[in-house]
Amino acid sequence: MSRSFPRRVLVLNTAFLGDVALTTPLFALLAGNGFSVDALVTPRGAELLAGHPHLERVIAYDKRGEPGLRKLLALGRELRGRYDAVLVPHRSARSALLARLTWAPVTVGYQPPKGPFVLPFNNSRLRPKFTLWRFLYTHRVEYALGRREDLRICDLAQPLGLAVVPMPRGLLAVAETDLRTIASRLVNLEHPRAVIFPGSAWESKRYPEEAYVAVGRRLTEAGVGVVICGSADEADLCAKVAGNIPDSVGLTDLSLGERGGAGGDQRLGPAPPGRPPRTAGGGHLRPDLAPLRLPPPGGAPAKAPLPRGAGLSALPLEPAEGVSPEASSLHEGAGAGAGRRLLSG
Repeated sequence: MSRSFPRRVLVLNTAFLGDVALTTPLFALLAGNGFSVDALVTPRGAELLAGHPHLERVIAYDKRGEPGLRKLLALGRELRGRYDAVLVPHRSARSALLARLTWAPVTVGYQPPKGPFVLPFNNSRLRPKFTLWRFLYTHRVEYALGRREDLRICDLAQPLGLAVVPMPRGLLAVAETDLRTIASRLVNLEHPRAVIFPGSAWESKRYPEEAYVAVGRRLTEAGVGVVICGSADEADLCAKVAGNIPDSVGLTDLSLGERGGAGGDQRLGPAPPGRPPRTAGGGHLRPDLAPLRLPPPGGAPAKAPLPRGAGLSALPLEPAEGVSPEASSLHEGAGAGAGRRLLSG
């Protein structure tokens, strides 16, 4: 894409909150290279991205509340001619069709990976599925199996002449009012704090309840304050986990923004059975930050960091380096302006 190109880009991702959070490095990559970036996400995703400093506009599309082709065609007409490129991390037929309906000269999605496949992907049932409608994209980027999801999403910028070097930092903006609310709820809880999200939209990605309890107990033995967090639908699960971790606090009545500010030190999220909890699974989890070392059960607290991938990651709540919330000027209600703090990973 020519440097003289107006370079208006829409990132279309109507997947789950965790997928939207993992798209934030792509926003940083595009905005850092002079692109004007909009995001089209679910209403919950729009709430998560409110105030994002790398986005000009956040468009909410309720694909479940307003299903059907008529709504999709109307949205396509509304977006028609507004973008020079549309990048689509979500591998669905609906997303491919909507990208085509924008009439953008460049639309980018994934194509299936090429073999030979290594374990476990030599079993075709375990490979990701791809819409047959991918032919609607003008450009297709190979879906690299084994590559980290945030990097794989950034690969979609390759047809725009961008490379993921160095890795861009993802950001989320949390309202100062939400931070104050959660601080008042946790005023008596030990520091540092670990926030555990035991729920998951996918049962196959849910770490066993008893394993969360074991990790939570080790954290409290290490002098860490533990918060069990989730949505109202996950209240029963969170109550069971919290009830088996001494001195932990269970919070399932928080807004999405308040959950983003809960604790602020460590996050623990869902993982497939048999694997350690993953730090990039839930809507507010931040990948690739310094993990916290857990002592052996009954042992003295340890201070040296574990190798990356240990399952816990720090979440600084100070404004991201080089980005000022007050200096960000955004449009249509999506701007980070005063009253928001940036969470960087």
